[in-house]
Amino acid sequence: MYNLRMKLICLNLWGGTLLDEILDFIKTNSNDTDIFCFQEVYTSPKETRTPSNYQSNLLQKIIETLPDYSYHFSPQFHDRDFHYTLDYPISQGLTTFWKESLKPIDKGEVFIYGKENEYIQIPGKNQIIPPRNMQYVEFDKFIVTNLHGYWAPLPKYDTPQRIKQSEIILEFFKKYDKPKILTGDFNLGINTRSVLMLEEAGFTNLIKKSKAPTTRSSFYNIKWRQNDKFADYIFTKDINVKNFEVMTEEISDHLPLKLEFEV
Repeated sequence: MYNLRMKLICLNLWGGTLLDEILDFIKTNSNDTDIFCFQEVYTSPKETRTPSNYQSNLLQKIIETLPDYSYHFSPQFHDRDFHYTLDYPISQGLTTFWKESLKPIDKGEVFIYGKENEYIQIPGKNQIIPPRNMQYVEFDKFIVTNLHGYWAPLPKYDTPQRIKQSEIILEFFKKYDKPKILTGDFNLGINTRSVLMLEEAGFTNLIKKSKAPTTRSSFYNIKWRQNDKFADYIFTKDINVKNFEVMTEEISDHLPLKLEFEV
């Protein structure tokens, strides 16, 4: 018997590159959204743009925009903006926000690649292969996980790291006998073995089921990646899905995902 209807939005924020548009989007959708799952969130005591044009205190800006929400921040790396080392405190990671009326019974994170702040510098480039984690917020009736998957300067096909990522995800969920929502920027193509592993374990791939043409906005214009139409997903298990859509707002190089569901 379902008695709780809710709405969730997932979005990679592109580090707050389009800050005003992002904050307007969040504020507008906060009227009827219970949970927000964000990737590429920076937090810092300094209010400035980084050399890569990311917003150093993006987390603080969102907190101000969502005064009636609680949140959990899970850092991946510190003291850099992905491309450049910085001389002031800054961290990047995942953040899940939920309405204060919701009372989580547990929250935390697990690393799906590497360890916190242990990254690989790509020789000759201002780029790293960063550690990646998945955060979770467990409520009485269901659990939500928010992840940012393994990235390297390659197309989003299967790699040993991505297969391992799916193995860690599935092992994590074995502990929970309740409805599950798995969302985030997976950095995975839709026809990969890494995605199929989740489907074979009983998760419904809402991107595939909806036949969405892409999860990338027109800002994703890197020529050698133009065949990478997918990166972001929502998977559900034992969730009564009422509506799902890839939203059209172009406020990042990713498109927002919206899920309305009952538990």
